[in-house]
Amino acid sequence: ATVSRVLNSNYMVTKEKRDKVLKAIDELGYVPKTTVRSEKSGDKKVIVVVAAAIIHEVIAGIQDFGEQHGYEIMISYHASQTKSSQPWSFLPKEQLGGLIILNMLFDEQELQEISDTVPVVQCSQYATIPNTYAVTVDDENATNHAVSHLIETGKRNIAFIGLGIDDGEGVISPNFSKDRYIGYRRALE
Repeated sequence: ATVSRVLNSNYMVTKEKRDKVLKAIDELGYVPKTTVRSEKSGDKKVIVVVAAAIIHEVIAGIQDFGEQHGYEIMISYHASQTKSSQPWSFLPKEQLGGLIILNMLFDEQELQEISDTVPVVQCSQYATIPNTYAVTVDDENATNHAVSHLIETGKRNIAFIGLGIDDGEGVISPNFSKDRYIGYRRALE
């Protein structure tokens, strides 16, 4: 019953149980039979949400939007931000309505290929690729304001700690980390 509640986005499941179920689903490679559900629900299109962290408020907002606009929402959880796969590949092409990527780092080539076939919305981390959209924070200006505030309050030894992920072929610095560094440097000038 708990697995069914998680798959059907029932909010009566605790975060701990939801996370355990989503982890087991990912590890086992379980694929819910959304095509059966869609036949019952009038051939709804599916929006796939690929995430390395489940942020309940964000997922709830996506699910509410999907429900209001006739979409099924499928959550694909990955423990690693750099794990790249296509958990939607089992869906008939005409059923896939879009892809939302939350806090994931997709290879730009793969992201380009995906965006050629389906609308893509990137949240938080993003790559500037045609046919994709991004929902993000202005990291450069936010960091500039934060560091400027520290300077105004008399702080002088202000360090920057950025993020880089080793993908086996070198270190990838996410855009948000690069943008934050630019804002940090700008405030120090």
